[in-house]
Parts: sequence; C-alpha cells; structure tokens
Amino acid sequence: MKRFAITTLGCKVNQYESAIITDSLKRFGYKQVSFTEKADIYIVNTCTVTSKASYQSRQMLRRALRLNPEAIVVAAGCYSEIEAKKIASLGIATHILGNVEKLNLERYLERPGSLSEPFIKVSAIKRTSELEAVTLEDFPDRTRAFLRIQDGCNTFCTYCIVPYTRGRSRSLRRSEVLKQVENFISHGFKEIVLTGIHLGKWGEDLTPSDTLSSLLAELLTRFPECRFRISSIEPPELTDNILELMAERSNFCKHLHVPLQSASKEILKTMHRPYSPEYYWDLFWKAHSTIPDLAWGLDVIVGFPGETKTHFSETLKFIEELPVSYLHVFPFSPREGTPAARYPKQVPGREKKRRVRLLRELSNRKRREFMSKFVGKTLEVLVEGQSKKIKGLSYGLSSNYIRVYFVEKQMQSNTFALVKIEKLIDNGLSGKIVKEEK
Repeated sequence: MKRFAITTLGCKVNQYESAIITDSLKRFGYKQVSFTEKADIYIVNTCTVTSKASYQSRQMLRRALRLNPEAIVVAAGCYSEIEAKKIASLGIATHILGNVEKLNLERYLERPGSLSEPFIKVSAIKRTSELEAVTLEDFPDRTRAFLRIQDGCNTFCTYCIVPYTRGRSRSLRRSEVLKQVENFISHGFKEIVLTGIHLGKWGEDLTPSDTLSSLLAELLTRFPECRFRISSIEPPELTDNILELMAERSNFCKHLHVPLQSASKEILKTMHRPYSPEYYWDLFWKAHSTIPDLAWGLDVIVGFPGETKTHFSETLKFIEELPVSYLHVFPFSPREGTPAARYPKQVPGREKKRRVRLLRELSNRKRREFMSKFVGKTLEVLVEGQSKKIKGLSYGLSSNYIRVYFVEKQMQSNTFALVKIEKLIDNGLSGKIVKEEK
C-alpha cells in the first residue's frame, strides 16, 4: 500500500480542500502518514498570500525531498497557480497542480513527472465560473468540520494576490450545501464552520441570486442539533439579518471575525477597502449591543506603504477603544503581482516590527479582558480532547471561541458539556463540568 503525507499552509478553505484530497486518496487505497515520516507521495497544499507564505511553501517542498528524495512531491494550490514556472525551475516538485486540479489529484499521480521535468497542470482559474460540489465523508483529526461554500474574490484589494489565485467569486448551490451538511452530521459532527474566500458574497452569482443570511436561517432551522460558525466576513456583508439570527438562534456561534486592516481613512482608501473607519465602528457597536457576549476578532495589516506614525496611532487608538476579543496582526509583505508592491513610501522593517509588537501586546490584553468576563459563568463547550500542554485536563471550544479546560479524563470528544468557569489561565479558561450533554 502506497503511503502519502499532506501538509497545509494558509486559510480554512485550504484546510477544507486538504480534507477532500485526503479523503479521496484514502478511498483510492492510499495510507496516510505524518509529514515527518517517509512516504511515497508528499502533497504540499501551498499558500502565497504573502511572500513569507510562498517561502514557507518552498521550504515544505524541500523538506519532503529530504525525507524521501525518490518520492512523488506535489506542489498544489495557490502558489502553483501563479508560480508554476518558478517551482519547476527550482527542481523541488515532481508534480505542480492548480486549485482546480488538486481536487482530482489521484488522476494525475500516474502521470510521469520528475524534479527536472515536472508534470504541470494549472488551468485558467480566472475563467472558472462554477464551484464544483465535492462530497466529503470525513474531516480528519477534527471535531469541527469546515465546509467551503464560496471561493474566489472580486474585490481586488491592492495588497492581495488572492483574486489571481482563486478566481472570480463562485458559490456552492444551496442544495449542495444542505447535502454536505447532512453528510457531516450523519458522520457525527456537532459543529460546522462555513468558510469561503469572500464568504459574505455567497449566493450573488447564483441564478436566481441568494443570500448568506437566508442560507443561514435554513441551516439553523433544519439542523438544530448542530451549531454553525462563520469563519470570516467582510464589514459590508455583515447584515442586520445575520446579526438578528445570531442573537436569536442558540446554535449560531456567537463569534465573528471581521477584517479591519487599518483605521485610517486614507490607508483604507489606498488599500481599496470598501468601508470607512466610521462604518466599521458603527457596525461593531450595533453587533455588540445586539449580542452582548459576542467574540469579535479582526485582522490588521501593519506598515502598509505610506502608513505614517499618525496613521498607525489612529489604528491603535481605534482598537483600544473597542472591546474586541483578539487581533490577527500581519506586517505588510510586498506581494509581487499586486499594485501595493510597487507603491512608494515603504515602511522600514524595524518600524514595522515595533508596530506589530504594540498591536500584539494589545491583542493579548484584549483577549484576557474578554475571557475574564466569563469567570463565574457557565459556558457550553464542544469537547475536543485531552490537552497535550496541560497534563490531566481536557478541553473544548465555547460558542464564543474561548478554549475551555476542565478535569474530566473520561469525557468523550465531540460531545457538548456545560462548564462552570472558575478562573482565567494562560491560554483560556478553566472550570468544572456541571452537566454533560449528548
């Protein structure tokens, strides 16, 4: 039996697609092993959202070759979409497949390819107009299943390569979404995370057009035993209907991740972001007043070309005044092929690091402030397993995206439990189970 190993870089959509690849190869008789072991086939599901992600993708391909120089090494996904020739010239992959081709990977494994003359198959993603439905039987090593319901992006932010690697916005038909949700639930999943590159645009390209809020309403009603989470949503697509559903439905996770990127009106305009700081501010407080225990995370890009110390101070002050739950902070990385890579007034690396440090320190404070509100309260937790970092404790995830630890060695994973929170710890909350649910 041939052995394969797969590693995934980047977003939750990539994680979903890696699960499809894994499921497919297993059904074709391949055995999965760890990416640290010797295998016959290595698959690197690449990312190229930043220059660092591209570098990491190359490093993983080289690691595979060190593990087994005779193996088939597949460079798959976003990095292959735009840099197939570069990968080929480096001699670090035997097969180079785009985002469409990687989902039919077993079809190409028998095609001859070598490090000196790799097999390359990358279709024109920009001309792809439909999102293919793929039935996924399982989501390996997870209690939460990710479901890609949308792919691609039409926004073309000036720093972002994604529209060139993922193509135009495309939606999975409602009937296919329902079918896959039913499949996940039949396999025992209690939480499903809806993912997409530009999730809020789901349904706009369908005939007739549809909306994410309408889809969510049906999912929440038809599958009350399962809780649903949305991975990330852009500010203009976070509608009143979605907020009302989240406030009213107990199985809609009280967690939103809403990219900010900057709180400077000038920088947002240069980024080609379709909202103002004032719009974001009002949206946050509307959501917070509707859903008091809401977890709200955001992305920030630090050191965008032209970002002065004044611009950065505006962003820092803006976030300090919002009771957000956490920040994902990214230093700007010039991505070849995007307009921002050519912009003047690039911020020096040392200054970028200083700004990143300040925002990450703020993120740590915000997260602890948010979590401390729940000491003495009871949270429903989806049990995920036993902690590897904290001996003797099991852990799970709350609806509002808090890692909760508790002493219960016999607790079965993928079940719900009510946990009375006793204290704040380094990376979450800890407490005692007061009720075990199915």
